Order: sequence, then structure tokens, then C-alpha cells
Amino acid sequence: MDAQEKIFAPTQNLGMVRIVPLGGCGEFGMNLTCFLSGGKLFVVDAGIRFPDAFRLGVDAVLPDVDKWFAEAGGVYAYILTHGHEDHIGAMPHILQKWPAPVYGTAWTIELLRNKLFRLGRDPEQYKLKVVAPGDHVVTEGFDAEYVHINHSIPMACSLNLRFPGLTIFHTGDFKFEEDPIIERPADLERLKRIGDEGVDLLLADSTNAEKDGFCPAENSIYEPLLKVINQCERAAVVTTFSSNLWRIKTIVDVCRAAGRRLYITGGGLENTLNVAKAVGIYEVPPELRIADELLASVPRDRLMVLATGCQGERRSSLARIAAGEHRFFRLNPGDTVIWSSRLIPGNEKAVISLSNNVQRLGAKVITAREAPGIHVSGHAYGGDIGRLLQLIRPKNFLPIHGAFSQLNANYQRPLLTPNSVAQAQIVESGDVIDVDKEGTTIIGRLEIELKFLESDGSGLMSYGELRERLRIGELGMARVDGVYNIPNETWVVEPTIELIGIGFPENLRKSDWLCAKASKIKQLVPQLLLQKNLTAAQASEEIRQFIRRELQRILRKKPVVSVKIHCIDFSINLLD
Repeated sequence: MDAQEKIFAPTQNLGMVRIVPLGGCGEFGMNLTCFLSGGKLFVVDAGIRFPDAFRLGVDAVLPDVDKWFAEAGGVYAYILTHGHEDHIGAMPHILQKWPAPVYGTAWTIELLRNKLFRLGRDPEQYKLKVVAPGDHVVTEGFDAEYVHINHSIPMACSLNLRFPGLTIFHTGDFKFEEDPIIERPADLERLKRIGDEGVDLLLADSTNAEKDGFCPAENSIYEPLLKVINQCERAAVVTTFSSNLWRIKTIVDVCRAAGRRLYITGGGLENTLNVAKAVGIYEVPPELRIADELLASVPRDRLMVLATGCQGERRSSLARIAAGEHRFFRLNPGDTVIWSSRLIPGNEKAVISLSNNVQRLGAKVITAREAPGIHVSGHAYGGDIGRLLQLIRPKNFLPIHGAFSQLNANYQRPLLTPNSVAQAQIVESGDVIDVDKEGTTIIGRLEIELKFLESDGSGLMSYGELRERLRIGELGMARVDGVYNIPNETWVVEPTIELIGIGFPENLRKSDWLCAKASKIKQLVPQLLLQKNLTAAQASEEIRQFIRRELQRILRKKPVVSVKIHCIDFSINLLD
């Protein structure tokens, strides 16, 4: 690729599609794939990933798309496969700057509407379009067909993307269910017909590609979970992914079969149930649920609690229960907490800490390790991927959605699948792939910058801003304030120094040191402004360097120094 070529620049080459994954390939989460064809940019999914533990005050990470979307002249359409956070979590933040029609099933669009509303935005100002399996999103040179598939969230779909002369099939996240809960099985007949029509490229979910065989059915957890609940002598607390309506329904059914009452706690669970009611597919029987104010009246051995927090989220209901801070429910010795979930990579420390807090209160912890069968995945195993390859029969194959080891395992699948002729290639986030009738070619790679979502969800930080926060957390901060009147050559507010998060050497008196340095600044500023004729900004930088050197001399480290010396360049008569 020519170094001067603009990767996202509109092109009219109708025999070629350029694909650029800006996330989700070689990493877990943050799925966002760009398709460029006929001078238009189509974006499939726009998700977040959860931050590393050291990213202080950060709730989520998303790709910085601004440069690339600007180069493309904007987005023509967003095509969403399903409503998980790693596929739609970045949408409210990207959509604000790069508006375009958004297509998704009723469940996905309702989730997105709720996210926009919680951020104080009117969902009606956006072009949110509800589609159903079998529907097509059609524009000149582009046809996206929604194909029903199964996953751990309602109304998930794969995409059959038709471009001039090329067909690309994007699985989204998927599995095959023979007897799914509420929904119908994946549309295998349509998948086979799509294969008969010819598929040039398959992009397939790699999350469970390292596992051989076939993913167990969601309804298989009913009996193992009921057995565990029936063995609980006191209150049973179950935690799972709040977006998994199928699991919620199974837990409700188990609760009824065990003769218990159900207490549901956690905003994520309530949000899922509200969406389920809004789209008309499920509602928890009201006679089974127990209200906050009646919770204490239910005998402990007849109580079942469904709580958010399976990934150790610090503000979740289970975290508050384990800390003794929940308003209505207290965990007692003899109670049992059951994890009906898997551990997302990166959340190990948080989950272990939460489990320890639960056990400190005398409760028993049960996971799928102690009770196999109480959790199943929503992602295809290797055998399922092989089945998909036999149905679709693509000419080319790119594994997506997974860490490198998962991509690598998926890369091997065509070799292990009878009669598969797909030519496989591993790509990672940032790779630029050109697709034509001859196959797929990686023509270059771009560097993906990241943005970081503040913990309160109010704003985004750049990498540089986050790095400054981390430096303050590690090294501490010194702040210098003051107001100097240049014409009068007087201090309106004398300089002060504040140390934040900085331990002081025992052989020095902190107050004496601060007083001495403030006096020095009081002398330096007039010299810098009046004798050396520096600007206010230059003088502030000199003061910053001075304080930094002085701190390094006694601390042997360089804290962050912020100088706010305000210089007034007009005369003030203090006697008036």
C-alpha cells in the first residue's frame, strides 16, 4: 500500500471491498468492522471492551474512529448484529459525532434507545431503524440481509452482505440451538441457500473456536441448576449475565420448581426485563417476584435472589450484598451464592475478590467448576464452526471476534472440516484487507488510537489524558496558584503550593518547605515577567520546571506539576 494512500478514502472500484476491523480481532471485545465499497462506509457493530485493572476511573475502552470516518466522508449506515456491549456499547459516543441510519432488530434498537436516554439524549433525534430476520437493508451497491441465528441474547442475527460482484457473510456472535428458549432455532435452511448462491468470504466468530465438539444447549442447565438450588439449606443467590434473557427465564423456572420466591436486584437485570416486556417476548410471573418491602417476610429457605455482578462489577448488586451495603438483602452464614456464568478474561481479580467477600460473610460459593452444567456459552464451538463452513461453503475465511489464540484456532477449522475449500487467513485489528474475486489481501495496517469512557459515563478521554491521570496516581501532583498584577507590580493573591498524593520526607518540615518555595515563586514571577520580558505562559512554564526540580531533589521522583499563575495586565486601584 502506498504510504500516501488514504485507507478510508472513497473509491469507486465496484469489484473490490475494503475491510478494516477497528477492534475485535486479536483482542476480546470492542468489535467494530468497517466495509468500504462504492464510495460508501458501512460499519458493522461498534462495541466497547472493559479496561485493564490499572486504568483508574475508566469503565470502558473504545476505538477512536474520528480520523478514519472523516477520511471516508462520514458513515453511510451502521448495521448491528445484536445488543451486547462489546457490539453496541460504543454506539452512543460514535453516533453523536458521526450520525447515520442505524439498523438492528427490535431488541438491539430498544437497548440502544435506552442507552441514549440514560445519557440525556432524545433517541428520536437519531435514525434508528428496526429490522427483522429476512429483512434487507438496501442501497445502491449494497444489500445487507438479516439472517436469524442463536446467541445468548434475543434477536441476534448474522449478516449476508452483498456488494457488486461479491458476497460476504458475517456471523456476528452465534451458536446453533435445536430447541432454544422462547426463540426459534437458527435458520439453517436459509444458511444453506446462501451457500448455494455462493459466498466469497466468511467472517466468523472465534470466541470458542479452541473448544472441540458442539456448544451445549441453553436449556441443558435447567436440571443441574435445579439440583443445586434444592441442595441449598438457606437463601440461594444466583448471579449471571444480566443481558441473557434465556438464562433469566431458566432461573425463574427453576425458582418456581424449587418452591421459592424470587427477588431480583440490579439495574442491568431490570433493564433486560423491561426490554423483554417492551418487545413483547417475556415477563416474569408477578406472583413469583417479591418486592423490596416484603423481602424480610420470606423464610430464608424459601428465598431465591437473582443479582447482577457475575463479573465482579464494583457497583453491582452482588458487590453491594457482599459488602453489607445492600438496602434490602443481607447475606447470612449458611446462604449460597451461585455463579451461573463464565469468567471474562481480565475480570479474574475482581471476581476472586468478590467471591472472597461473599465467603467472609459465611456463605458458600458454587461455580460451574463445583457444579458442571450450570452455565453454557452463547458462542459456537469448533464443531459448530465446522457445521457453518459446510452450510456456507465460502471461498475465503477470516476468523474474527477473539484473542489471537482464538483466531488461530478458528483459522485451522477449514482444514478440519470435510469438503471445505475455504482459504483462511488471520487478520488483526488495524489490518487493511482488500477483497475481490481473487481472494483476500492484507495491503497494510493502521494504528488504532483508543478513547476511554469515564466511570460516570459522562465523557471520553484520549490516551494522553488517561496517561496524565495515571501519572498523577503514581507520582502525585503539586499545584501552584496565584494572581499577579503586571502594571502595579503587585501580587493580588500571593502564590501558594498544594501537594496532592505526595508523601514528604521525615527529615523535612512540609510547611517550612512549602513556605520557602512560595516565597521564591513570589520573587521569580516579577523577574521573569518584567526583567526577562517573558509571556505569562512562559513564566508559568519556568515556575513549573522550578517546582518539579525542587521536588525531584528531595523525593527522587517527578510529580505532575500544575501552575495556575494568573497575570493581570491592567491597573487595579485597591483604594477605590
